[in-house]
Amino acid sequence: MSVQPMRSTPHMFGDNIVISGGIFNHAENINQISSAQGVWIFLCKKTLPTNCVLKSGIDPLLHLLEHVSSSAFHNSAERYDPPRCHENTRVEVLEKIRDWAIQYGHDRKSWILWLNGAAGAGKSAIMQSIAELLLLRYTFIAVASFFFSRGDSARNTIAPLVSTLAYQLIQQIPETSEFILSTIAHNPLIFKQSLEFQLQQLIIQPLTSLPFHMQKLFIVFIDGLDECLNRDHQVNLIKVAGNIYIGKDIPLAFVIASRRESQIQYEFNQETVFHTLETIPLDDSEASDDIRHYLNAKFADIKKTHPFRHLLPPDWPSISTVTEIVEKSSNQFIYASTVIKYISSPRANPAHQLKVVQDLSLLNPSSEHPFAHLDSLYQHIFSQVENLDQVLDILAFDLLSDKHCPHDVLSLEMVFLMERDTLQILFQDLSAVVQFRPHDGHIWLSFLHASLPDFLTDPVRSQKYFLDLDKYCTKLLCMFLGYSFSETLSPNNMDRIAEQEKHQLDSIEILLDAPPTLLSDELQQAFVNFDSIFLRRGMDEDSAADSVWILNSLKKLDFGDNGQAYQHVLNLFAEGLANSWTSYGGNDEFKNYITDLPDLCARIRELRPRLARRPSLNSLDWIDENPSDDDDIDDTDDSISDE
Repeated sequence: MSVQPMRSTPHMFGDNIVISGGIFNHAENINQISSAQGVWIFLCKKTLPTNCVLKSGIDPLLHLLEHVSSSAFHNSAERYDPPRCHENTRVEVLEKIRDWAIQYGHDRKSWILWLNGAAGAGKSAIMQSIAELLLLRYTFIAVASFFFSRGDSARNTIAPLVSTLAYQLIQQIPETSEFILSTIAHNPLIFKQSLEFQLQQLIIQPLTSLPFHMQKLFIVFIDGLDECLNRDHQVNLIKVAGNIYIGKDIPLAFVIASRRESQIQYEFNQETVFHTLETIPLDDSEASDDIRHYLNAKFADIKKTHPFRHLLPPDWPSISTVTEIVEKSSNQFIYASTVIKYISSPRANPAHQLKVVQDLSLLNPSSEHPFAHLDSLYQHIFSQVENLDQVLDILAFDLLSDKHCPHDVLSLEMVFLMERDTLQILFQDLSAVVQFRPHDGHIWLSFLHASLPDFLTDPVRSQKYFLDLDKYCTKLLCMFLGYSFSETLSPNNMDRIAEQEKHQLDSIEILLDAPPTLLSDELQQAFVNFDSIFLRRGMDEDSAADSVWILNSLKKLDFGDNGQAYQHVLNLFAEGLANSWTSYGGNDEFKNYITDLPDLCARIRELRPRLARRPSLNSLDWIDENPSDDDDIDDTDDSISDE
């Protein structure tokens, strides 16, 4: 079966190239380059710049791909089944953005559009729908997108933004590839340079260098700017975008969606941005009509497909019930969509579930807060969870570790000492707000909407379900430091316990990076009592790197114990490094880790006379080449043994 190139990659292949059954015919005209993140690129050789190779010998396209965040694409597999506008909803807003987007030349008065609204207003669904619409219908427009998400380390930072847009620019306008790849070849460190410089070199100059007849309007969709973790970077992006258009005519436009956070609103009001800005607020009356339409369509689906549909009366739900939900939504789609997910559960009668939602308003006093009814629904959903403490521990850990790589289900089960496949059972009562999504051979814990972390970290809104992350950071550190595997150790489970201890070390590192602010006596004792069979016997390189990082972080914490906790962990890690089966003698990266911490070098030197018979110490001769000024290390810990 022949497969034609996708609409998003026009003219990518020469006329004599056919893809048939996964085999390339006439492949002599093709350069095939495998990328990071599972992306494969095929470019005609004639489109590749001549002499376009980095000094290191790495192809610049591969170098570009290593800096691309594929999960930020509007059509990324990692955002499977993204929110979209339901049919015949948000019509007016979509038409406004479409009409703004297709303006060109002198007709265009603004080059930046800010779509703003509260959490749950439907911004991401609108951005998804309009990006797909423009790609499908308008060939004179090229579209790129970057969907920020605070819970995804690949797209909660500004760092991969321009590289991700540049990759999409090559896909949409292949004629720009020569300019972009040549720029990367001549400046391989461009991705370490400022946002403004990257945007100028990799987006603006490639666009303006094209002959006029090849130019297209390049529209960049940036969703969830407020979910970029660094607020200074949020502001800088707006500032850089505004500066582009001062006295210049560039075929580049931005659609930015975000909440109305103060720092974002302030920057959009600056004159350099405001003069080229169009604003669309999502707080108009159209939202109520759209929510009603959405509810009617979803209730009709439930009556057709739900396992208990035979129990539903023909006139279910009543018009007044739908109106009640619309009014409680306060123009926010998130409430209506959460209600539908809750009612749609295949484990319960939809009529009963709807009655529960209706009764919530009787149990809670009325409030002018726009999320009052959503909060009541969230509180009810959490009230149904059986193992609530354990669920809250896991959710808190997920929120505390959002600056790091996300954890798949197996990793979380390792961290919390669970049996395989139990995590999804534990969370089954939260299916309306938390999902387990498969991707790339793993299953990932995912919040369905950013409003849930907001709810959980606000004590007024969440009440007894409040996640005080400072307290949870200390609690979880005590928990992880207190794990002991010695009692369950046997030849049959050594591999699993070793894997659990690696996850334990990684989790301690993550929580220390938070960092903990409540330095309780319990936490100090947890560090003093921390022990590990596997770490004492030896470390692999990852554990060694983690241990040095942990020591550096722990040294900064003042428990008022004259460094007792730090000294204990230092002794533990020093013994583990000295006993390691891995030869570190030729590993320069490892040497750099160790020599960055003089205390550790000094402690290993002190251990060497006791452990001189151990062959592994022969590979640590370089320790003596880095004498430390800290020769007064306390040597009072009796836990070091000469096995």
